[in-house]
Amino acid sequence: MTSEDEQNQGLSPRISLEQWRALVAVVEAGGYAQAADALHKSQSSVTYAVQKLEELLAVHVFEIRGRKAVLTPTGEMLYRRARGLLEDAGGLERAARKASAGWESEIALAVEVVFPTWLMLDCLNRFGLERRACECYAISKREFDRLLGSKTSRKALNTPSKGYSNSMRR
Repeated sequence: MTSEDEQNQGLSPRISLEQWRALVAVVEAGGYAQAADALHKSQSSVTYAVQKLEELLAVHVFEIRGRKAVLTPTGEMLYRRARGLLEDAGGLERAARKASAGWESEIALAVEVVFPTWLMLDCLNRFGLERRACECYAISKREFDRLLGSKTSRKALNTPSKGYSNSMRR
């Protein structure tokens, strides 16, 4: 497999989010039947999803100990990463919904050195609690002035974003 093939493989995963969701549900619910109830699916479809995941990745996620299935070390790693993947996918969907409602995904703030840091951090914290999917960056006035000197940056800074009114400019 060439390097290009490996890169393309990363963009076209063989495991679906539903299969990762099934794995996470089995672990968190404590079993296949409980996971099926939580996902509103049949137990056989949850079992099949996890078995297909194991087959496609050529790994064992669970091992039987007595009457209980427990995660293998590989299964533990996959579970942790699957949780992160599902959280990221949810965050991406939330960001898309906010963008479609007119919210920006990133905001850069130019901050004057004499502006009270505690006040800026308090404001950013409050904003962050309300708009978790929006990333805020504070830059110095010197960096802001440097950006203004660039034609590309000046054009970007002077172009209103969706939902942003020119009457709000000073």
